[in-house]
Amino acid sequence: PDPDGSERYRGIDIRVDDHKNPFQELRRILNMVYSRQYSRLATRLANENNLNEAIEAQTRAIELNPTRDQLVYNLAGLYARAGNRTNALQSLERAVQMHPRWKQEAADDAAFESLRNDPDFQSLISE
Repeated sequence: PDPDGSERYRGIDIRVDDHKNPFQELRRILNMVYSRQYSRLATRLANENNLNEAIEAQTRAIELNPTRDQLVYNLAGLYARAGNRTNALQSLERAVQMHPRWKQEAADDAAFESLRNDPDFQSLISE
């Protein structure tokens, strides 16, 4: 089943046979696909105000694709919306370290409204 529990069947044709490590490459590609599905699930759950479940789904997405800065940034926003200041700031700091563009993004993102006047948040986005 997909991460959301549905039983959809898709045809996927992925060619990795010319890669020097085809099974590792196949795993990497599938992790990217599954990561995207978990992130979509997190968005849906957040829109339904199920923030704890959304955080779990987004965390799973990151476990599958840990180098994708967008996933880490989205997790920071979920933590902020859930009122978890510490994890929001830690995740945002990690996202900013991965790519500095998240400073400006966070400065304008409504997900971080609860942290807008927090000195540590201000320091993080203005560095």
